[in-house]
Parts: sequence; structure tokens; C-alpha cells
Amino acid sequence: MTQNFFKRFLRGAWRNILVLSLLGMGASACGVYLALVSKRVVDTATGQMQGALLQEGLVLAAVIIIQLVLQVCVTTLHVHTSASVKFKMQSYLTERFLKKEKLSADRFHSGELVHRLSGDTLIVAEGIAEIVPAFAAIGARVLLSFVALLMLDSILAVLCVAAGLVTLFAAHLYRKKTGVLFRETRESEGKIRSFLQETVKNLAVIKAFSVYSVIQRQLKKLQTVSYDLTIRKNRVSIGANVCFFTAMTAGYYAALAWGAWRLSCGEITFGTLTAVLGLTGDVTGPFRQLASLFPQYMSVCASSDRLEELEGLHEEELLPEIEPEPFYQKMKAIELRNVRFSYGEGEVLTSISGIFPKGQLTAVTGQSGAGKSTLLNILAGVLKPESGEMLALLEQETVELNSAYRKLFAYVPQEFLLLSGTVVENITLFDENPDMEYVKFCIRVAELEEVVKNLPQGMDTFLGEDGSRLSGGQRQRMAIARALYSRAGVLLLDESTSALSADAEKKILDRLKQCGKTVILVTHRKTAMSLCDHVFVMKGGHIDEQF
Repeated sequence: MTQNFFKRFLRGAWRNILVLSLLGMGASACGVYLALVSKRVVDTATGQMQGALLQEGLVLAAVIIIQLVLQVCVTTLHVHTSASVKFKMQSYLTERFLKKEKLSADRFHSGELVHRLSGDTLIVAEGIAEIVPAFAAIGARVLLSFVALLMLDSILAVLCVAAGLVTLFAAHLYRKKTGVLFRETRESEGKIRSFLQETVKNLAVIKAFSVYSVIQRQLKKLQTVSYDLTIRKNRVSIGANVCFFTAMTAGYYAALAWGAWRLSCGEITFGTLTAVLGLTGDVTGPFRQLASLFPQYMSVCASSDRLEELEGLHEEELLPEIEPEPFYQKMKAIELRNVRFSYGEGEVLTSISGIFPKGQLTAVTGQSGAGKSTLLNILAGVLKPESGEMLALLEQETVELNSAYRKLFAYVPQEFLLLSGTVVENITLFDENPDMEYVKFCIRVAELEEVVKNLPQGMDTFLGEDGSRLSGGQRQRMAIARALYSRAGVLLLDESTSALSADAEKKILDRLKQCGKTVILVTHRKTAMSLCDHVFVMKGGHIDEQF
């Protein structure tokens, strides 16, 4: 098990952790001093010690107030540290994840990814803000309490420390049993979250097929697994807590019996007995708290490992990006030469070769599974070919296309991928300073003018998840407008006009061609193919014919 991820962010928050540790140690010192002040108050009240009761009472009140202030400061700084670390962790992981290779990232369900980025980051952040300061505070409390108790009753002090060490040994055995359970529980919770996410996302399909009972049955299976793991983990926790409680309670009453016997013999005062009982709890109690940190530490380690898995995904090679518009002006065509690609279970593209002339429309058609969408993903730079070349033909030279040329392409996938935001935000992808004239131009080219005009707030209308206010055809046009706004020279449309009428499809494709765009369109529609300058027919992972 590695904790590199945990240690990295622990180092990043060391100042706050140091302050938290010092505040916790101060609160622990106040707690020990409180027991000694209580002794003086009782002894003064019973006449066994000379002094002013009011003065001792004021000291007692002052210590309580200081302890309260320190606890408030600890709580406030803990929340600040935990939230800060969590958000930094999420930002860091999201940034790193966006740079991973798509095939590597596809190993995880999106629901599981969200579960890790939200739930596991919270667990690790809480651990960073709590574990080290807690160890410091507990250590200070044990040490100071032991010294104070040693001065009052050395035999009892040694016995309390021995009982505490036995408790820690039991906690060590408990840790071995819970390590695997914590990880399995988190993974089962991730599966439930993934299933619920799919259920919500596909609500229309579930209703249309009326498969409510099937969904409930599948959810019940996942919940049963998670429930069983939770119960197993809880049983171990209950057993450990019973042992800890028994040990602590036995220790307290043993101290009470020992102190009462010494009191009856006249060896100690009532105040000393009060202090001894308080300090006994201060010595043995921290060992129980320390034992309770083991499960949290194991949970943090499990979540840290799960987050480190994301960081360990294969990272794509990102090169400095070129300015797409000047490059596109010099470009004459895009050429593929013997491009091959597989998803690990057999080749999808066996040997793709073809030329896509600049400023022209090229249709790519063929049976389902022929590799059409994979071809567009390779052109867009989302997937990397295993062999072969993807080239840009210029006037005087040939340039191999790689991640530096991604902005040359704008990809419109079948799913449209609209975001929660306004019309303008969706078209500009949340550009902070959008070119509103160009936005209007893109809306006009994509045949969206009437659609936007009829929306309640026009271009400022908020669209729900996946553009829920829009029809399928309207979402397709919105995605095309977004691709156009990117100013990419090459538009990759994956069935992106399938929901449009033949008339709307013709208008949009004609306008894109008039804009000087190179359009590569995956389609099965004869009408769309008739509008294109070239048609590539794919079969068996290669271009079978072209006309």
C-alpha cells in the first residue's frame, strides 16, 4: 500500500497542520491543568489546603474559557484546512485526468470517477486535517497527564500507561482486519453510484420499456453487496469498541477503588482523588482516541490508493499548440496513410488511407462497427493511431499531425455533449470574453436563429443538463454552432445532422462549405451524401471504395 498521494497534499498543508497541532496541544495542556486546578478547588473547599476558594474558582473558570477558545479555533481551522485541501485535490486530479489517454481513462465508469473525485477526496482531506494534529494533541495529553499522575500516584500512572499500550496492540490487530474491508466498501459504493447515475440519465428509456422492477432488482443486488460489507466492517468495529470500552471502564473503576482505599487510609485528600480520576481518564482516554484513529487512517490509505490509481493512468503526450487559422490557410488537404488502430480485442481500423481536400465536404459511410467514429476520434486527436501517418499537405511541405494541431479540428460527437449553462456559454464553451457578433454568425449558419428567438431569454436562456430544453435536432445544431465558433478549419461531424430535416441539413452543409470549412461527415443518409464532394465507404476497418 502506498500513501504518496496522501503525503503530497500533507506537505502542501503543513502550515495549517502545524498550527492545528499547536492549538490541539494547548487544549490538551489546559485539560491536564484543569484536573490539577480542580484538585486545589476541592482541597480548598474541604479545608485540606490553605487558599482563597474564590481565587481558585476564577482560575478554574479562566482555564475552561481558554480551553473553549482553543477548541473553537481548532474546529474553525480544521474546516478551513479540510475544504482547502479537498478543492486543491479535486482541481489537481481533474487537471491531470483531462490529460490522460482516453483509452486509459475509459477503464473507469464515469460514476466511479465522480465517486472518487468527490467522496475519496473528502476522506483524504479530512484525514490530512485531522490525523496529524490529533496525534500531536493526544501525545501531549498522554505525556502531560502521565507526568502529573506520576507526581500524585506513580503506581497508578504506570498501570494506566500499560493498559493504554494493550489498547494500542488491540487496535493494531483491528487495523489488519479492516484494511481490505475499507477498500471493498468504497468500491461497492462506487458501483451503486454508477448505477444510480445511469438510472437517472436513462430515465426516458426506463419509462418507455417499463422496466422499473428490473432496475429495482439490480439496485437491490448492488445494495446487498455493499450492505454485507458495511455490516462486516461494523461488526469488527463493534468488537473493537467493546474491548476498548471495557478496558477504559475497568481502568477508571480500578483507579477509583485504588484511590478510595488510599483515601480511607488517609494517604491522599479528596482533591487528590478528584485529580487522580481525571488524570486517569486523560492517560487512558487518549489511547482509545489513538486507537480510533487507526480506522480513519486505513480509510484514508484506501481512498489515497484509489485516487493514486487515477493519477497513474497513462498520460498522453501534449505538445505546444499551434495557431490553427494561419496553419489552415496554408493547408491544402489532410491525408491518412495506412492508419491502424485497435481497442485491444482485434483491429478496428486495419489500413486506412485517404485524402480529405481542404474546403470540401467528405462523407464517411458504412455499416455499424466499420470504424467510422473511431476514424473521427483519431482525426480529432482523441485517440492515437497504433501505426500509420496522419498528415497535413501544405504548399511546399508535409506536416505530421499530432496533439499540437488539435485546435485545427472541431469534433461534434453523436452525443452532442451540451453543458449546463446558457446558449452563449454552450456555444463559446464558457469563453469569458465572447465575440458576440461571431456567436450570432454561428447561430445563423447553424439554423438556430428561430430557435434562440423563441427561447424565454434568447441567447441568455439557461439550458439544463445535456440541453434538456432543446429537441434532438436543436441540440445537434447547437453543437455545430459550437464547433464553428472554435474557428477550427476542419469540422468532424459524427451523425451530427441525423435529426435534421433534409432541407435544414442542406442549408447548414452549404453554409459550412461557403465558410471555407473542410467538413468530414459520418452519415448513412443518401441526401447528405449527395451534398458531399467525396464519399468514403468503410468496410472491415478500411476504406472499401470512394467516389
